[in-house]
Amino acid sequence: MTTYFNKSEIETSIKTIASDYLKDCMNWDKIPEDFVDLIKYNFSAKYVSFNNRDKQIEIGVEDAKIQSSFYPVINVVSYPVTETDNKWLEESFKNKMNDLVFYGRLINRKKYNHKNAKVIVM
Repeated sequence: MTTYFNKSEIETSIKTIASDYLKDCMNWDKIPEDFVDLIKYNFSAKYVSFNNRDKQIEIGVEDAKIQSSFYPVINVVSYPVTETDNKWLEESFKNKMNDLVFYGRLINRKKYNHKNAKVIVM
């Protein structure tokens, strides 16, 4: 199956879906798997977890500047999950063609329950 999107449709839909994911975090005290995929993609993260106690999303990003060890150095950044102030997530969105195709796949999973649909951005 193939799904066709235009750029503005993807940008609007992915922000709405991200808002739904944040609400799911607050309501269920866990992070949806598709939201983990989105955050990992946007932040080039190694891991993503939800801190139930503090209601924060913790994102582990590898520090490529530090070369002093054989093991990667992971910096953890935490962002609060709220219904109103989530600029940290909105500012992480990208707008190149490959990014829009990835977001289109997430939209397909959420809206249409299509796991492997091909996405074409017009």
